[in-house]
Amino acid sequence: MSKPKVIKEYAKLPPELVAQVKIHYPYGFEKKIIYFKNRKNKLISAVPFEGEKFFYMVKMTKEQAQKIVIEDDDFDDNGRLKDTALPALNKVIEEAAIQAEKERAEREARGEPEPTFVMPKKAEEKPATKKKGKKAAAKKTTAKKPAKKAAAKPAAKKKAAKPAAKKETKKKTA
Repeated sequence: MSKPKVIKEYAKLPPELVAQVKIHYPYGFEKKIIYFKNRKNKLISAVPFEGEKFFYMVKMTKEQAQKIVIEDDDFDDNGRLKDTALPALNKVIEEAAIQAEKERAEREARGEPEPTFVMPKKAEEKPATKKKGKKAAAKKTTAKKPAKKAAAKPAAKKKAAKPAAKKETKKKTA
């Protein structure tokens, strides 16, 4: 079974995930950005990252990726992760793992189940009645008169059927 996919902004990631992403991309993020369309068909730029439980798409633009590397003290002037930053990043990851283990033990002691990831429901498509302009007004007025259209349809079918029958008889005589 594949891991659930999560799209998150870099600024909203917890510190332990930020540390893992930095370690995973020691030469910066800019060249690792991919582009895809989300459910709303909007183009998203993100850096892929596989965590323990989830597959993350960390949202960032090229400009944001450059800014993160420039402003972050863990990266040097060449955009590479400093060797001196690794112990601090590993410590953040270890502390988060210890905290998560404590929380899991507390949940077990209370008899609570392990939290699970639930995929959000897809947004239902809204009816296309909210159109702007003259066409929308025309459609609204025609939608109010369905009974007259229904009565007119059988007559139209009869008219269409008669000319077709005449054409067939002309072909037979010719």
